[in-house]
Amino acid sequence: MQTIRTFSNMAQAGIAWSVLKAAGIDAALADENAFTLGPQYVPWGVRLQVPEPDADEAKRVLDLREGFLPLTDDFVPPAEPAQESETPPQQALDAFDAFLRFGILALCVFGAFMIANLATGRPVHADPGGLFLLFVLGGVAGVFLRAKDAGAPGGES
Repeated sequence: MQTIRTFSNMAQAGIAWSVLKAAGIDAALADENAFTLGPQYVPWGVRLQVPEPDADEAKRVLDLREGFLPLTDDFVPPAEPAQESETPPQQALDAFDAFLRFGILALCVFGAFMIANLATGRPVHADPGGLFLLFVLGGVAGVFLRAKDAGAPGGES
């Protein structure tokens, strides 16, 4: 194998390698694995190598990009197929809505009990962590109830 080019950039080395492969010339990138660890391990760069009989033709292909015409000005790329998501966006919004509504409902119910306790002279204790936990538990309960209603016969789907 004969080295015909060296590269300090893996992207450029990969492009040159693929150009030679597309032209039917057997090519290899020497030191590419060591280069991925860092350029300090191969300060000379990644070497593009070809069999000695193909060296002149490989250099010519790389210099002239022979057989690789640029795209025409009227080129239109093919349309990409639409990708389907596992969860339709509407279901995700419905679950988020149920989480918020039931979380706020749980806080309101707790607030009503707290006001009733204050009105009767009982002590009341509420900290931000407890209120957050109450909101999350109410929200999770709402998501489960929403899912149960959606899966029940005659329920929303």
